[in-house]
Amino acid sequence: MAKTVSLLDDLRPTMRDLRSQLEELRSRREELKASAARLDADISVTRGRLAPLREDMDQHLEVRSAIERDLDLHQRIEELEERRSQLDGEAATPAHRPTDYIPNRTLSAFDQVLQHTLKAWKVPSVEYAEYDQYKMEIRAGNRLRASRGKGVRSVLHSAFTTALAHYCREHDRPHPGLVVLDSPVVTYRGPHSDPQGDAPGDDVPMTSTVVDHFYRNMLNFPGQVIIFENGDPPHDVIAQARTHRFGLQEGDRAGFFPSRQVKRAGP
Repeated sequence: MAKTVSLLDDLRPTMRDLRSQLEELRSRREELKASAARLDADISVTRGRLAPLREDMDQHLEVRSAIERDLDLHQRIEELEERRSQLDGEAATPAHRPTDYIPNRTLSAFDQVLQHTLKAWKVPSVEYAEYDQYKMEIRAGNRLRASRGKGVRSVLHSAFTTALAHYCREHDRPHPGLVVLDSPVVTYRGPHSDPQGDAPGDDVPMTSTVVDHFYRNMLNFPGQVIIFENGDPPHDVIAQARTHRFGLQEGDRAGFFPSRQVKRAGP
């Protein structure tokens, strides 16, 4: 019994230390539970704030995926169009086939500018104007320019030259910024004009307003345009443009380039 009592006395300090540690652990446990509850509350609030952001992110990811698919599709379309242009060029008649072909996307962009130009000039019956690179000719109203009357041929030629300048400017392509048109609308007849001499082929009735719309549209040309024409432009255009009348009378300007006066030596 004495030995047991002695061992018990040795164990009592250890038991007191264990009880003390147990109380500290219980207190620490309560503190950790309270801290965990606060963290759970913060997590819940953060989740509530992240919910709409997650929805927006999902929508953005869907849009990005759709854009990536569209970009891949456009790239594939461009590759197929270039391949088709190449195949069309290979199938064209060697006499009319150019040494190099123009991509369809470039032709499409130029055709839009050409159609816009003809629409601004109010030219009738030239819908779906386009450039045929294999025939190297303008096609408008399902007819080649060569098959039209000389009035429409002249207007289409002027529209091509003007549209090419606009296209180069809009797409940062090299261009001098100068357009020279020789008699662009002098042969453009009205609806009741005599059609004699307007071959080859019958053409659509013309409207005199095309001439006025042509001149007024050329006033807004971004570069310099020089027009040689036998008829006079509308009065409002004359008031804004620099015009020169050529003639052979004394005091008239004989041509576009002023004549150099030669000084004669004395006797």
